[in-house]
Amino acid sequence: MDSFIRNKPLVINWMISGKCNLHCEFCYGQFLSSQIKKEDKFYILNQIAEHKVPKLILTGGEPMLDNDIIEIIKMAYSHGIFTSLHTNGLLVNELFIQKIKKYIGRISLPLDGSSDYMNFLMRGEDKYFTKIIKLIEILKEKQISFSIKTVASKINLNDIEKIAEIMLFLNPHIWLITEFKPLRRGKSYQDKFQLNPGDFDILKSKIKSYPLNVGFFSNDNLSHHPHFFINANGEVFTNGIETDFKIGSIFKESIPVLWSKIMEINKVNKLYFESAITIKK
Repeated sequence: MDSFIRNKPLVINWMISGKCNLHCEFCYGQFLSSQIKKEDKFYILNQIAEHKVPKLILTGGEPMLDNDIIEIIKMAYSHGIFTSLHTNGLLVNELFIQKIKKYIGRISLPLDGSSDYMNFLMRGEDKYFTKIIKLIEILKEKQISFSIKTVASKINLNDIEKIAEIMLFLNPHIWLITEFKPLRRGKSYQDKFQLNPGDFDILKSKIKSYPLNVGFFSNDNLSHHPHFFINANGEVFTNGIETDFKIGSIFKESIPVLWSKIMEINKVNKLYFESAITIKK
């Protein structure tokens, strides 16, 4: 157990694409125009497999804009890696789902309101709620595990209990509620989205009364729970409240070396990892 905790992360978040087909004002993703070669992507995946990291999250930007996304998902499966695709869902269709059904562990979709109107206020996309609900119906029909992620902000705070009612019907594997984080693009829209002190704790107390599998991530949680991120250029970084910390490059150092640097920066304690291990995939 100790060597597992010390030597590698439980999860690697790979922002495989720096491009996105939405322009969400609250987003703190890294948007990079450059794209590494396919063989470099395979190198990254082989490193993840070699060091037996059990879970991979493919995200972005929008991971569906990566030309090799299907190959990457299949290759991860061949290495026995549980892979979760974090997508906005706009480019996911039934044909794509059929192609990756055998290989994907889970698909994570955003839902930031209980109506098309509220999701438009958050993401600027028409009929977004309707599109995501239709996509979830396909996933349920194909028996593909899915999760839902909601960004809690000043705009949708009073709507999140209504989302909870919808979650009771949708029954996702897990519903993740994260507090708006004023980082990168989100920093410019801080006044529009940032919650008042204490608002997120009040929200947690309300949502906990629902019989749902819910995970909450406040900004304070994120600053103390280290994440291993690889961006679209292969650079490795970890999270902070107001800034990220660049660690190095996956092409220059091994995952255990990079992870040891992340652990040192975050000053994490063993209790976090022991509790994280008990969380279901």
